[in-house]
Amino acid sequence: MELTSTSRVLAIYPGTPFTVVTDAQPITGATSEWANPFTAEPDAVTPFDRR
Repeated sequence: MELTSTSRVLAIYPGTPFTVVTDAQPITGATSEWANPFTAEPDAVTPFDRR
């Protein structure tokens, strides 16, 4: 299942579960359908380049 949001992910901290921080409230005034930060236990992880 793929989930989407208009919030931008700022950080993903490893652990069990992962902690995901976005640019939504309380970091900024932006609203989001997700709590911030939130935890996630993915089925798979795709690494990406930090460019």
